[in-house]
Amino acid sequence: MTEEQHEPTTAGAMPLGVITYSFASMPLRPFAVAEYVREAGLTRAELKIEHLQLDAGAPGNGKKRWTFDEATKAAYDDWFKGVTLDTYKEVRRRYDALGVDIHILKLGLDEPICKEGGTADFWCDVAHALGADEITTELPPPETWAAKGPFYARLCERHGLRIGLHNHTQLKPESFSGPDSIFQYSDNIGLCFDIGHFVAANGSAATMDFVRRHRDRIFSLHVKDRKELDLDTRPVPFGEGDVPFAELFAFIKKDKWTIPGDIEIEYAIPEGSNAVLEVAKCARRCRRMFEDA
Repeated sequence: MTEEQHEPTTAGAMPLGVITYSFASMPLRPFAVAEYVREAGLTRAELKIEHLQLDAGAPGNGKKRWTFDEATKAAYDDWFKGVTLDTYKEVRRRYDALGVDIHILKLGLDEPICKEGGTADFWCDVAHALGADEITTELPPPETWAAKGPFYARLCERHGLRIGLHNHTQLKPESFSGPDSIFQYSDNIGLCFDIGHFVAANGSAATMDFVRRHRDRIFSLHVKDRKELDLDTRPVPFGEGDVPFAELFAFIKKDKWTIPGDIEIEYAIPEGSNAVLEVAKCARRCRRMFEDA
């Protein structure tokens, strides 16, 4: 991939990509999500493991592996017996040829696809084979941090990766402020910060304070807009909610922070549009606002 194909990675920049979950409403086939990334005008992806397995040749339709029917599950298990790291190196070669950089593998270390298909160490090796430097997984409940923190820390140290814990609306302004924070176990444990979910749970005013306090532990962002203090309304198109993007982008520039952002489309696709068009629209609006910040 040439340098010109990449989003800027200088200090004070937000290399923009998309989590492939955004294309859940689109037809899925091997390497379709990579094509959708490029059609949306982007070159970076946070690749969900379901889409990775479809690209790698797994039987099924790219939906969650553990919802497959019994026959498909048996076929998947049989297929997985022949999988090696070379399987995923070939996936990376195909993505490189399409001009897409897999910078994050969305894995879910506690999900059945990890527990049933290979070990966590294997999937960390897969992330390396894909060229990713971060694995994202769901933020576990605080009562599990004493057990999961050392486990995550071992993976980070052994494999030279960062683990970004993805929040939903459970994250609070005071989260991670105590001595029992999961961050204590490794400098490479941080957040895949879903700023839209945080605003929906805690409001816009609390958001930038949280970002400033935890700047060094925010490894990546999910670019999503939501109404503040509203847990019932679905996310909305970029710029139509209450996420303080202008303030965030100004902070990124002033602080000379380089933080990858991945668009996530979770709102209902308007009639006459599709997920690719919506991702492209979000990217245009996001870039314009970032330039103006």
